[in-house]
Amino acid sequence: MDVKELIDALDEVLRLKRVPRSGWLYYGVQPAESVADHSFGVAFLTLVLAELLKRDGAEIDEARALKIALLHEIGEAKIGDLHLESRDYIG
Repeated sequence: MDVKELIDALDEVLRLKRVPRSGWLYYGVQPAESVADHSFGVAFLTLVLAELLKRDGAEIDEARALKIALLHEIGEAKIGDLHLESRDYIG
């Protein structure tokens, strides 16, 4: 990945700071949490849960879990956050 591709990728990811969670808007919760806010919370929860599971003897690929947590909403930078009811129409 060259510098331009890296900057373009970062720009795309940073768009998630401006994408509101659709469920919050649907239910009139203001201010609406952004997709980036949500992803950060999921990543933090992943760290905590991984630590607790490791204490109980579970084998956890913490790096993989964190990558999934951080990237699970990345497509919403392009298409926005779809509410669950909207997903029913798409399939």
